[in-house]
Amino acid sequence: FSSAKDAVAERLSRTIDDCTPERRAQAEELCRSETSPMGSPEEASEFAQDCVFDVCFAGSTYAREDALIEAQMQARIALSAVVDCTCSPGTPTVTASTTTTLTTTTTTTTTSTTKATTTTATTTTTTTTTTSTTSTTTSTTTTTTTTKVHVFMSEEAASGPLWCVANCSDQGSTVAALRGASECACADGRESFERVDDGRCTTPCPSEYFEGVAKFCGGSIYFSVFQEYDLDFNGQGAFDPWRQIWYQSVAVKLPPQADEGRATMSPGAVPLEWHLHAANTTTGEPLFPYQHGLSQMLAGMQYDLDGSRLVGHSVPYWGEKGMMDDWVPEVVVCRMNSSQIGVGQGVQVEQYTVPFTVNAGTSFLVGSAVTALDSVHNVYYLVLPDVPAERDSPVATYNYSSRIYGINLNQDMGERVLVNTPIPTDRLVGLHANSRWDDSGLYAMLATGDLTPTPDYAYVELGAAVRNWTSTVTFNWTFTQTQASTINNVSAPWSEYYYQLGGGAVDYYSDSVYLVSKINPNEDEELQVSDFRHLVGVADLGGDVSHVAMPGMQTMQLMNADPIVPWLPEPKVNWARFSMDGFSVTIQFEEWTWSGVRGVDTDGDTLPDYVDWSGLQTGLRDCADMFDGYPQLDHTSWEPWLEERPLEDGYLNGTNCTWNFNLTEAGLPTEITIQLPTVTTLRLADNLAFRNDTISRWIPLTDQYSYDLYGSVLVDYPDPILEPKIIVRHHAQNANSAIAPIIHMAVSGTDAFPTDAPVKFCERAWLVADESWDHGGLPRWEWSLKDMHCESIGGYIFEPNVDLVSQVISTLFNSTRGLAASPRGRSRVDFPLDMLEHGCKYTMELNMTSRWESNSSVTWVMEKQNPQGALSWRPDCNWRCNVATCEPPSWCGSDGLCVCAEGIFGIFCSGICPPCNPTGSEGCDDGRTGSGVCICLPGFYGVVCRKRADWVASEWSDCKGPCNSALGYRERTFTCNDIDTGEEVDPSICPGNPLAPTIDCVPDKCPCSEPPDVEGANMRAIRATCPEVAHASHCQVTCLAGYVAAGQYTCNAGEYVERPACMLAGERRTAVTTVATSLSLRGLPAEAATDPNGYLERTSIAAAIRSSMAKRMTNRGLSVRPSDITLNARIVGRRLHEAEQELQDDEEAEDADVRALQDDGTVTLAISIEILVSNPAEVVEIESDVGDMATNPELYMTELSAEILEVAPAGTPLPTAISVSPPIVVSEYRTMTTTTTTTTTLPVLENPEIVEDSSTFVRGLGLGMGIACIIVIVLGLGIAVRWYRQREAAKVVKRGHKKVHLSHSPMAERMSGRTSARLAW
Repeated sequence: FSSAKDAVAERLSRTIDDCTPERRAQAEELCRSETSPMGSPEEASEFAQDCVFDVCFAGSTYAREDALIEAQMQARIALSAVVDCTCSPGTPTVTASTTTTLTTTTTTTTTSTTKATTTTATTTTTTTTTTSTTSTTTSTTTTTTTTKVHVFMSEEAASGPLWCVANCSDQGSTVAALRGASECACADGRESFERVDDGRCTTPCPSEYFEGVAKFCGGSIYFSVFQEYDLDFNGQGAFDPWRQIWYQSVAVKLPPQADEGRATMSPGAVPLEWHLHAANTTTGEPLFPYQHGLSQMLAGMQYDLDGSRLVGHSVPYWGEKGMMDDWVPEVVVCRMNSSQIGVGQGVQVEQYTVPFTVNAGTSFLVGSAVTALDSVHNVYYLVLPDVPAERDSPVATYNYSSRIYGINLNQDMGERVLVNTPIPTDRLVGLHANSRWDDSGLYAMLATGDLTPTPDYAYVELGAAVRNWTSTVTFNWTFTQTQASTINNVSAPWSEYYYQLGGGAVDYYSDSVYLVSKINPNEDEELQVSDFRHLVGVADLGGDVSHVAMPGMQTMQLMNADPIVPWLPEPKVNWARFSMDGFSVTIQFEEWTWSGVRGVDTDGDTLPDYVDWSGLQTGLRDCADMFDGYPQLDHTSWEPWLEERPLEDGYLNGTNCTWNFNLTEAGLPTEITIQLPTVTTLRLADNLAFRNDTISRWIPLTDQYSYDLYGSVLVDYPDPILEPKIIVRHHAQNANSAIAPIIHMAVSGTDAFPTDAPVKFCERAWLVADESWDHGGLPRWEWSLKDMHCESIGGYIFEPNVDLVSQVISTLFNSTRGLAASPRGRSRVDFPLDMLEHGCKYTMELNMTSRWESNSSVTWVMEKQNPQGALSWRPDCNWRCNVATCEPPSWCGSDGLCVCAEGIFGIFCSGICPPCNPTGSEGCDDGRTGSGVCICLPGFYGVVCRKRADWVASEWSDCKGPCNSALGYRERTFTCNDIDTGEEVDPSICPGNPLAPTIDCVPDKCPCSEPPDVEGANMRAIRATCPEVAHASHCQVTCLAGYVAAGQYTCNAGEYVERPACMLAGERRTAVTTVATSLSLRGLPAEAATDPNGYLERTSIAAAIRSSMAKRMTNRGLSVRPSDITLNARIVGRRLHEAEQELQDDEEAEDADVRALQDDGTVTLAISIEILVSNPAEVVEIESDVGDMATNPELYMTELSAEILEVAPAGTPLPTAISVSPPIVVSEYRTMTTTTTTTTTLPVLENPEIVEDSSTFVRGLGLGMGIACIIVIVLGLGIAVRWYRQREAAKVVKRGHKKVHLSHSPMAERMSGRTSARLAW
């Protein structure tokens, strides 16, 4: 029977005519949209009527539920039904009919017959095990009988064993045997067959029969044997609604000799073989692959709706159990796996038992058909009579009650026996478990009172199984007493009915239970069905439906052909909401869901058995994995805030979706987030349709599945809706610069721009609010000017330019919503360079309305900078003349430039001149281009030119220049000092230029270095005493032992003018006197620098010098000849210190002589002169004459020039200037040498120890001559060494060495220039 699925509050007596026309039209539209036509036209019409009825009285969600259930049922029927039901001929075409006598070994055989009644539309046919025909006997002892077997051969290909069974039934045979597809044998019993192992029947059946399954079409020489069953267990059974199979426990009788090992049997009992029989409820045909052998009778069978298994308890057959025997109960579970039905032996049946212990009083076993199964928690409930444990008579003599057992079928999920509770006063007639996710309660029909003459009945709630999060299953017993736990009090006439034990059915949708009853317990009384609703009372189905007019039917088993799957309901959607930024939409489910994983059916009942984790949708996914169809708009309920949607191609283009769930915290809500590429990809009120068979729930801890989510959800506002956050940034960029703009600052809330960040003088500015958030991506902008204030740096308040104010307002308005070009406005406002007026502060406001209709605003002050640094700064841009750029009393001229008043200066006439001193200044530098400072006269300074300053000279320095040089200099410095304070000030302040900083002078004479070697002198002692001898100073000589000292060291201008001698005894030496001086010739040509001495000789200037000096002295009566005068020239600069500096600054010059050139290209030669005094009496006069030349160089210049003109070649340049150093008298001792001619008598120094002895004299003369020779050699070597050193020194100077030898020894020059010494004995 199919129960109605109307609303809970409606009664079953309603018809479709009770539905209002409007509601009925909506229901028809929903039912059409939720499913496509299925099955035959009659089936589609029936579904449409049922669906419309359900929607009218139970709600719109039932349309989708009915469609899903109908689709599942159609799929299951297609899976489990026989492929071609028309291939079962009633009378097959026989090509050969033979009667064969077979000698068989009779062992355990299988049987099956087709016993079908049209009343229940179910089959009672069961299969047997496989047998074979053979002409041989086994080695075991058997009983041999002879049986006639009729063999039929079909001309046409058969569809399996059904045609053979039907043909044998038509022949009156109780046994059918099939080999191959077309060889069928019929017999009266199984005695003709010997039982063998099932694995020998391996011939596949035709593909039309369960996909060509083997075992049921025999083997090469083996038959599959089928036999009619002999009895069933009072019509009890269980219904598999997914495969449309009815199961029941049946038995076939065995021959008396085939005891099959049964050791104990009651006297007269018939041996039975029990089987689990399966039949198709649509065709009534037996389903042999689903049938299974049993060891005992199976009672109280229930089908586990989500477990593909049959659950019952095994009981001994009455004929085999003594009345007083105890019963050892077992729960038997048969799990059916039809996932590979066409492979091998077909359906795999896994059978196992669950033993449990009962009280002693319930081991008698009466009424064991009252059972129930909670498919949600896997609890099997069993009702047994509770009789005294000690009994000595049949149970009928006892007044017993009922006891309920609840057996936990889960492994390791709590106690095995969850319920062991008596119902002490009442007897239990029916037991029902409402296996629904939200109601797994246990209900019972109780017979109350003393049961005479008729019992009263009450439908009560006993309790419910529960499972906690640790998967432990327990039972919460709530029944206390009948009255308190009654759901529906059953009153007349129903309370007077007689109800069948078991046989009821439950409708999980309407919470109804249907029971089979009779008005009187007579055999001829018709059966009827009563509906006991859990919530609204008892209702007879009414009319002709309530009575089943089948005379003689004594029991009837009700089944719910369209039960609810004991799953969790589909996930409910809490909401679909935009994020505040509008770039994502989040869909939240009320329950925790897995992200796209699917259940996998492993046993063929079309229900999932485990989760396929490979389908877990993690990370970014294509939204098409979760959503389907194009978003539809619900204009009815969402019109007030509906957003316009432009026509777009595709659905959710460019979107990505992610699941947000917590694997470690099951039970938390799950969310799907849609990442949108633009804020307009989805709009408010868009209808997101979920993809079918995608979103579901599964609780791994309890192994609970849910229906798939279907339908759609509207995209709603965010929640909570926050006020939009406004961020305005002031950008600025110099109008004439390519430098990137500067972001001066940001403003939010009511803050104003700080005063140190105005729009600078030459900057254009713009405002940007792009960084604002919480506006949904589609904000509406309103920019406005609230106030203005204009003021110059000097504090002058002025009125702004009206035209500029109008331009500012217009610019703000152009970025405000409402314009055709920008209906929502813009987030940016651009101000040209000259729009904002200098010195004006603009109070502006931005009001933003978010996409979600929330609103916020921000106010700030924006200032255009006044001229900054106006006294010394000129902007690089044009500007408008106003009070801020031309402060009073100045004024703006007709050319737009500021005209400064008197005493005012600066480009913006903002500077005021100071009060300048009229005496010390020319006045103030005012005007637009003026500097604003007083113009001071020379010698005056200060802000107003009142301070005075003049030059101040320092003392002359010591004479600077190389020692012995003919010319040096003294210097001094000049500073500009304040006249009053003496403080040094800027030199530019003082008037004019200072006096000459230098004057000429003669530097000091050079000191002499360590004394030169003297033969026979103790030089170590002398140099220790006189490491250096100052000019005009002396150093005494210390002779070695055996020597006598004569003379001393005397220094003059770096040269020793007197050198001592250490003489041996008897040695004689001559004292030689010379007068030395230095002549400086200036203005000589550059060629004189290359070879000074050569130049003088070539030009006869040297001869002119000798002759001119000799003439001067001859004229004074002195005996000085030109040959007595020796010259040695060297170059000097005009300034010796200048020459030295030039040498240091020009190290890379190739010729050191060239570096001595004066600024005018001429050189100066310094000529060392020695005059040999032949008459010691003339020394003083010669020295005096030279001194006159030094003091009166101009006179000598005249004399020398005249001599040069006389003796020198024509064109020889004359010196431009001359100077003569003071004379120096030099004395030294020379060894006497022998000469043939004596012209001059020189003083002779004699040792007083000379002996007059002639021999001694001769020896002394020889010794003296030898010494003289040695002296000559030594002097020659000294001259050579001195010459070599001078040459090398000249090379050093020429190579650029920094050290320049400006002083030299004239002694070597004198010695090298002298040809011979005229000595007198």
